[in-house]
Amino acid sequence: MSYTKMSTQPEARASDAVGIAPGLYTGEIAVTLDDTGDSVAVFVEGAPTDNNSGIAYYASARAINADGSTIVHGDVQIVTEMTHNADHGSVDAIGADVLAKNCVLAVLGEIIQAIPNTDPAQPVIAADAMTLANWSIRTMLSASSNATAITTASAV
Repeated sequence: MSYTKMSTQPEARASDAVGIAPGLYTGEIAVTLDDTGDSVAVFVEGAPTDNNSGIAYYASARAINADGSTIVHGDVQIVTEMTHNADHGSVDAIGADVLAKNCVLAVLGEIIQAIPNTDPAQPVIAADAMTLANWSIRTMLSASSNATAITTASAV
């Protein structure tokens, strides 16, 4: 699996836009998932934790149309997100940019990188397979393509 940054980015979302509207949110970058061809807007930011013990990272990915609007299946927007808190020691040892990059990799469903010079190799972001799948936009896209409306009438 891999992804490619789109050479032409959708326009920025209008500041007064509400609901499902065209455009990228501030800070988002559009990529194409190389294995599926899906277009995805990805975002990451880091800020000091509430108690200033490290950096809280937040990353999101949303499936988008060519105009940057979020893809919706049924009533569900195809969006995923994750958070990761890193203490100052980890930020110093691994690097803030490396941590941010791996948050992006996580929401894109890519393989998390190993911390340099660790033997055995340790992932930059430690998470079990289920957590990684839940963070992945690829999982959301796959699940949404199989989704159908479930009602009491159809279940009884």
